[in-house]
Amino acid sequence: MRPMKIMEKVNTDFLALILAGVILVLSLLPQSVSLGAPQQDTLHHLLAYGLLTAAAIFRRQNLPDTFAVLAVIILYGGAIEIVQPMAGRVGELRDFAANLAGVTLGLILMTAAKRIVKSG
Repeated sequence: MRPMKIMEKVNTDFLALILAGVILVLSLLPQSVSLGAPQQDTLHHLLAYGLLTAAAIFRRQNLPDTFAVLAVIILYGGAIEIVQPMAGRVGELRDFAANLAGVTLGLILMTAAKRIVKSG
């Protein structure tokens, strides 16, 4: 079975909500809980927000819906960075930039995947 056919059977909106929850929990864990080397932090942001974006826009069929979802994800990432200091963490502009890069990557990859499936 092709990967896109498998994804059609998965409730990607529910998957996106789960990913958003995981991102929130991991973003607010105490600084003492390490999930890898500090230089991997940017990669973690990129991957997390790329996956979140891909899952969240998978079923979106028109641009206004897609852009609304993208705006919510971007605001979500920004809000987490703002709230992190209240949880003993440090909100960083670099992390927010990595979030934006992840959103962009997820959008590009999902758009390309949808075009390939339509043309094939």
